[in-house]
Amino acid sequence: MSSGKGFTFIFDLGDTLIDDPFETVLGDPGLRQDLRRRHEFLAEETVCDAFLANWRIANREIDFPFASHFAQEEPWIQAALRAAVPALKDPASVGPDLLSLYRARVADVVARQTQLPVLRDVMQWLRATGAAVWVASNDRAFATPSLLAWAGLDVYVDRIFVSESLSRTYPKAEKPNLEYFKAIVSAGGLDEANLARAVHIGDSELRDIAPARALGMTTVRYRAPTAGRAATWRDNAEVTAAHYAYSDRTLLKPILAQILDRT
Repeated sequence: MSSGKGFTFIFDLGDTLIDDPFETVLGDPGLRQDLRRRHEFLAEETVCDAFLANWRIANREIDFPFASHFAQEEPWIQAALRAAVPALKDPASVGPDLLSLYRARVADVVARQTQLPVLRDVMQWLRATGAAVWVASNDRAFATPSLLAWAGLDVYVDRIFVSESLSRTYPKAEKPNLEYFKAIVSAGGLDEANLARAVHIGDSELRDIAPARALGMTTVRYRAPTAGRAATWRDNAEVTAAHYAYSDRTLLKPILAQILDRT
C-alpha cells in the first residue's frame, strides 16, 4: 500500500459524495399524505400538487449564500406557499413544520443511496494509508455534518469545512471564489508550498476544479449524470481541466491510488 502521509484528500459533499435527495423526497407519496393530513390549506389534492410543483421551481431557480439545497430551508418553502396558497394568512407559522416533514425523510433517503458502500471503502482506505480525509462544502454549518452522519460517512472524515463557518473569518469564502479554497488551506494548516498533495475531488468545473487547480491543488472531477441537473447552482460542463476525471464511482479508488503513486 502506498503511503498517504502528507496527503490531504478534500471531498466536495453534494453530488460528489451524496446525491441530491430532494426529488426522491418530494416524490414520496407519504410526504404528500402527511402534508394533506396535517395542514388543512393543503388538503385539496390540486393545491398540494401546486405547492410541490412550486417548491421544485423555487429550489431550481432560487439560490442564495450558503444555501442548503439538500437539507432544504424555509425560503424555498415560503416561495412555494406564496405561489400555491396566496390566501394563507400565516405562512411563517407553518414553514417549520413543512420543513420538518421534508427532513424527516431525508435521513432515510440518504442512508439508502447505492454509491455509499463504495465511498466508505475509498475513505476508509485513504485513512489507512495515513492520508487526511476532509469534506468541504458550500453549505450551512448545521447541514453538512448531519448529511455525512445520515450517510454513514462521518466516521471516515477527519475535518469538515463549510462556507458559512469559513466566511465568518475569511471574507468571500464561498464557491466559486478562490477565497473559499484559500480559507481551507489557511484554516486547515496545509503546506502552501506543496499544495499538489492537497487533492480536491468535486463535481463542478466552475465551483470545484477551476479554483482548486488555480491554487495549485491536484484536482479530480466527478462527472455526475446530467439528468435532473437543471438547477442554476449546478455545473454540467462536459469538458474538464481536472488532472483526473471519472464518471463511475468505482473508478475513484484506482485514480486516488495513482495519485499516491505518482505525486
